[in-house]
Amino acid sequence: MIRWNIEGIAPIAYGELSIYDILPDSVLISEIDSSVSMNLDLNLFKLDLDSLVGIPDTSLLDTFALPFPFPITASPGQVFINEPEDNTINIGGAELTYVEVKSGSIDYTLKSTIQGKIIYEYQIPFAIDANGNSFSQLVYVAGALPGSTASASGSFDLSGYSINLSGSSGNSFNIIPTNVNIKVDPTNPTDVSASNQDTVYITNELSNIKVNYAKGYFGNQNFMIGTRKDKPNSF
Repeated sequence: MIRWNIEGIAPIAYGELSIYDILPDSVLISEIDSSVSMNLDLNLFKLDLDSLVGIPDTSLLDTFALPFPFPITASPGQVFINEPEDNTINIGGAELTYVEVKSGSIDYTLKSTIQGKIIYEYQIPFAIDANGNSFSQLVYVAGALPGSTASASGSFDLSGYSINLSGSSGNSFNIIPTNVNIKVDPTNPTDVSASNQDTVYITNELSNIKVNYAKGYFGNQNFMIGTRKDKPNSF
């Protein structure tokens, strides 16, 4: 009997693999000419909007005293202060004309020496909510006792508001027009007297504003990306 000791390599199975077996369908596109393209969607660098636009805590209206050169008398329900103002906010080198607020508030403090109940109405005409209503809030302040000051403080929520920052003229940027109305509370039992010796101090401040969307010029900024310490990329 003859025996052969053979060392050899031979296929024991046969099959075919196409590119579709190697890569998922989600990255492959079949063209009309039977060629195949790869569609790779990768985030090489992600930049959050908060990195581009940071709105700092900003005073919207400086405190002010009553602008009366002589005493006045206001009846219940009568407006005796109307104070419109264009407030400029400093956003570094950015020049924004529109923002959509994700979260944030206006913190307010009011102090009054007027001896009668008053209502403070704070308006941002160009701040619009999801229902199309402009921002308007009321604060009720008790009447001050003689020689003392009545006060009120709190916060207004700005979440979900869209704000036009182009100003009253419509051709500027970083401007929030506001309007303050102060009137005698209709429930006050008597007329209210006020003079230039009385004061109504008002402070309104933007606080912790975060934005979902912004329109305008974001300034000239540099960002470091990549992991190489010897030669990082920037743009």
